[in-house]
Amino acid sequence: MHYKDTRRARRPRVQIICPVCSARFLVSRATREDGNGKYCCRACYIEARFGGPVADRFWPFVERRGPNECWPWRGGFTGMKQYGAFTIRGTFRNASAVAWELENNRPVPEGMLIRHVVCDNPACCNPAHLAVGTHLDNMADRNEKGRQARGERHARTQLTADAVRELRRIHATSHDPHKTRILAVRYGISVSSVTTIVNRLTWKHVP
Repeated sequence: MHYKDTRRARRPRVQIICPVCSARFLVSRATREDGNGKYCCRACYIEARFGGPVADRFWPFVERRGPNECWPWRGGFTGMKQYGAFTIRGTFRNASAVAWELENNRPVPEGMLIRHVVCDNPACCNPAHLAVGTHLDNMADRNEKGRQARGERHARTQLTADAVRELRRIHATSHDPHKTRILAVRYGISVSSVTTIVNRLTWKHVP
């Protein structure tokens, strides 16, 4: 008895170098002869089809003003419309980071981020206003510039500065062993919140 070999013959494949990212990949000879298979992935195809040099695509979206002024991003946004978004090889990048990389001709170091050290404007792409730093550096900038919501400015606060002063005064002068719980009920906050306020772990800015 003879059986027909139904296995598909392996098509000859050739190695191609992607013209966008220089990655080496294999494609069938037939596909290549049809004029297809030029790019290693869809992202590289999009970059080649609609892209071009990053700088040529990027800077037209930036409103360049004076050397010391903010350069607003005029393209798309992400992060609640605060940070500019720019696409490179199908991946969204922070526009400020791309501006820094183009100016310094090197990528942002791994584990680092871009800080707005002059203007504190998330949409600014002026390289003179940008610097590399750590997350801790960024947090320190935030606290120094007063961006952290605290006290009455916090969206979920139930207290005012005057109420905090009164709470601390009552706690300091009362001899009731249950005064912390009583104050929590009175001001509509938790017992732990009363404790942190009294110990000045929160509302530190209120004398």
